[in-house]
Amino acid sequence: MGRRGPAAKDKTLRLCDYKAGVPAAPEWLCDEAKAEYDRITDILLASGDGLALVDMSVLAGYAQAYADVKRLTLVVRLQGDTVMSDKGSTYINPTVNVLSMAHARLMKYAGKLGFSPSDRSHITVPSNAKNPKANPLAALLGGGDDDHATLGPGY
Repeated sequence: MGRRGPAAKDKTLRLCDYKAGVPAAPEWLCDEAKAEYDRITDILLASGDGLALVDMSVLAGYAQAYADVKRLTLVVRLQGDTVMSDKGSTYINPTVNVLSMAHARLMKYAGKLGFSPSDRSHITVPSNAKNPKANPLAALLGGGDDDHATLGPGY
């Protein structure tokens, strides 16, 4: 008989070595989304965050959601939060609901890209990713890159 419950998840951090570079904006993005795509990739590159070609779909999703929020916000401003039916009753403008969904998408993609302090606090990268044997305490105390710090005679 098998084990009960869901399969255990591997909790080790896996770093994949994706090809670095700025992915080109997809052709299907609207002009506003392409402008946001270019703006955000420039900011990410200037901040030193590495971009990989595989990041295109998340960047495109963010950029299109941004363009949708902007466009729908202008529509709601023009039409108002409520509209009048043919019979004279007032109801919530359906565009407000679509705007809310677009905003939720925008925040989801922004979170994946680490665009808020809270989101950035959840991103962890090992400090010794390139040299896992490096020991900062040993370097501080004058030791080598071995696993144990050298404290000197008598310790």
